[in-house]
Amino acid sequence: MLLATGFQLKPRDVVFVATYNVTRWSRVMAQIVPTLNTLWQGYNVYDTATR
Repeated sequence: MLLATGFQLKPRDVVFVATYNVTRWSRVMAQIVPTLNTLWQGYNVYDTATR
């Protein structure tokens, strides 16, 4: 925060804000979980049908 007061932003300036590791982890899991869920449900359907 101390550094942020050392310069002025002008119109159309771009400010990059990095994400936390937890955010990256959440995004990865959000892409993996639906696939795992589909596989699990497919297994359950197969298991139920073969009983």
